[in-house]
Amino acid sequence: MAQDVYKRGAVKACDGAVAIKREDGSGPMSWAVMTIENGGHYGSFDEVADWEDR
Repeated sequence: MAQDVYKRGAVKACDGAVAIKREDGSGPMSWAVMTIENGGHYGSFDEVADWEDR
């Protein structure tokens, strides 16, 4: 998987979901993810790596 080099505030999106980088670094909960189906949760870069940069 690609390395998480994004800084706080970065945004990634895919169909029905958006993720915002919460903190610098690549911790297991460094991304705030909001989906239409499941609401929100915190996730790692692996979950959003293939999503489009916004």
